[in-house]
Amino acid sequence: MVKAKLTEGQMSMDFNIMTRLDVCKAKVRIAERTFTTFGSRGGVVFVINGAWQLGDKLLTTDQGACWFDGRHTLRLLQPQGKLLFSEINWLAGHSPDQVQ
Repeated sequence: MVKAKLTEGQMSMDFNIMTRLDVCKAKVRIAERTFTTFGSRGGVVFVINGAWQLGDKLLTTDQGACWFDGRHTLRLLQPQGKLLFSEINWLAGHSPDQVQ
């Protein structure tokens, strides 16, 4: 589980995913309902509000998590909620075995 905290009371609207652009790509999205990932090579999630379930993990406001290969369901457990997520995908012709 990942926990994020802003320092010194500063507010940030950034949720940046840094990847090696020559071998993979990532796009940040917003979710407001239950969804299943597309079977990427991995991803990250950060809860803005609400309670969400990822596997056996309960995630609430200001908490995050990551996942690896495969499809994963992020289930909204309350009537309303919002989270940011990004799936990381390898570009054609690349794999984790090739990257150092």
